[in-house]
Amino acid sequence: MRRHAFALYCLLLTLLAIAAAEFVLLPQLHGLPRATLLAGFAARPADIIDGQRINALGFTGDDIAAQKAPGTVRVLLLGSSTLFNRHLGERLKAALQQRSGKTVELLDAGIRSHTSRADLLKLQLLAHYQWDYVLFYDGINDLWANHVLPQDFHDDYRQLDPWYYRNALLDRSLLARYGYNLLHAQWRTLNRRLGERWQPDYQFVFAKKPYVNAAGFASLESYRNNVSAIINLAQHHGATPVLLTFASYLPDNYTRQAFLDGTLGYHNPDQYDSRDVFNWGPPAYVREGLQRQNAILRELAAQHGVPLVDIDSAMSGRGEWFGDVCHFNDEGVDVFVNHVANALSPLR
Repeated sequence: MRRHAFALYCLLLTLLAIAAAEFVLLPQLHGLPRATLLAGFAARPADIIDGQRINALGFTGDDIAAQKAPGTVRVLLLGSSTLFNRHLGERLKAALQQRSGKTVELLDAGIRSHTSRADLLKLQLLAHYQWDYVLFYDGINDLWANHVLPQDFHDDYRQLDPWYYRNALLDRSLLARYGYNLLHAQWRTLNRRLGERWQPDYQFVFAKKPYVNAAGFASLESYRNNVSAIINLAQHHGATPVLLTFASYLPDNYTRQAFLDGTLGYHNPDQYDSRDVFNWGPPAYVREGLQRQNAILRELAAQHGVPLVDIDSAMSGRGEWFGDVCHFNDEGVDVFVNHVANALSPLR
């Protein structure tokens, strides 16, 4: 009897410890809501990253309250480093504010290395904040997902990041999520040590040649589905989704050495976030992938009847606005911001 009582006592203590870690300790440790931690895509509030303050929601831009004040226009940016870099969100907000008689609130959820899948997950987390506009500008990072054998490609991009894989347990338990991510990291480390005895050691920065686009642009269908879901979810919550085609500068004579030598026409004197295109894949592969993704965006905008800002047509091929294949320099940010602000003006 005493053994049973002691076992029950230990079980209760264990359950209490798990509950405390799940609902109190981990959220307090990170300073973020539990739902945000489960989503997996946010930084620690009050941190400063590249001179930009991380807000209470774990992103950059304004601290957004649950209820929107009267006379306020709210804008959400979904994307990756191209939106995060060089204070783009702050500069876009200032440009929008100049063109509006209302108060503009802007949350920049652009995070480096993110894909359209991450953007959908971020919108699922943030959709209830009464956005007026949800802007989508992303694409090049989706091209990483194709550098696997066809049987190892997953529509949800779990081959890129364990945070992309979702199920009933991982969506509800921080301890399960962190445990899964840790095991995933250890598994990849083991595979690197074993080489290719068990499975290919995929590398998404300068991918191994045998696996470059081995999945045959399978990501394009995922990209289409992710953007379609973003459109539907934004509209369901009363926001206007705005699609932005993806701009790039990738000259025909591109080589890695020419990029390193600075002879391709890029303008990036501070070398901020400068990336060789082989970070994503060979030039021909990246060029084709971006063209096909932009075609998908144009088709979806027409199909759903949503606004399209054709940044590709306005900015691609102009090396003076780019620090590398996709990241804008300061002049490029100004051009991008003006195009977007003019497209959204006058704000309702």
